[in-house]
Amino acid sequence: MLISSQGQQVTGYGHNDTNNNWKIIPTKALPETGRGRIVRNEDVFQLLHINTQSYLLTHDVASPLMPTNQEFTTWPKDDHSRHNDTLFQLVLVNGNPNEAWKTKSGHFRLLHVPTKVSMWTHTEQLPDWAFKQQEINGNKNPTEKTATWFADSIILEGMLIFFFLTCCQSKLTLL
Repeated sequence: MLISSQGQQVTGYGHNDTNNNWKIIPTKALPETGRGRIVRNEDVFQLLHINTQSYLLTHDVASPLMPTNQEFTTWPKDDHSRHNDTLFQLVLVNGNPNEAWKTKSGHFRLLHVPTKVSMWTHTEQLPDWAFKQQEINGNKNPTEKTATWFADSIILEGMLIFFFLTCCQSKLTLL
């Protein structure tokens, strides 16, 4: 098994900054107005990192600190060759089918569609080169209790939906 693709690593830490900002890219057609634009339980989408204009991606490559888990990295927005590896499903904890995603109270798991791993982090810090941030990786046990996240805020600007993720006191960012 390959360990690390040497791509841009997705990491987490306990404070807000612009590296926490991701845009939800729907995979289905949305109406221009109305309730159909709400992100709901079991929706599939891509996550575009605002600062780098790259998609969140995971694949069957071992993460640097947890070789049993999958690496989380990003992929260039204009390169569609890895489209399926950038698809994620929102799974609300104790959510009903079609339930709307909410900030703070809408605890969820982010499930990678092709490999069925959940986005996860742990308390072990990365080395100095990563500024003591936490590794974000794909847990192969998709129902792991610690793979639960919530959105600090969801902002709707025109057709754009932005959100800021938090898990275990860690913010999702890009290194």
